[in-house]
Amino acid sequence: GAHCPTGWTLHENSCYIYISDSYNWHDAQANCAMWEAGRLVEIHSAAENVFVTNMARANSADAVWIGLNDIAQEGKWVWDSSQQPAQFTNWGHGQPDNHNFQHEPEDCAVIWHLSAERKWNDGNCDSVKTPSICETE
Repeated sequence: GAHCPTGWTLHENSCYIYISDSYNWHDAQANCAMWEAGRLVEIHSAAENVFVTNMARANSADAVWIGLNDIAQEGKWVWDSSQQPAQFTNWGHGQPDNHNFQHEPEDCAVIWHLSAERKWNDGNCDSVKTPSICETE
């Protein structure tokens, strides 16, 4: 719609809000659901990726969770709300690699190193704690 709840920002046909608290992916998704029936942001175009990363940068975030994951099936990255495969992605070089130095699986997508670029990485859904951006219609 054309109107967003107080504190949310309109872009195209969705409303977005930055959450400064650091959560793991599951808690970030649950937190979004409590806000105006929201969800972790689901990015469907380069323009939306720029908008989302600009919002994160404006809040000095180094990373934010997005709603993309391959929890159900390794290597099949889907948006959480629809379970539909991502059409647009912006993975960093060599990502997703399902690997970190702790040898934990990485099944949730995070936009990483926001100060330098707008690329996505896969992170561990439980141990990594970052801010997030929620989206609602």
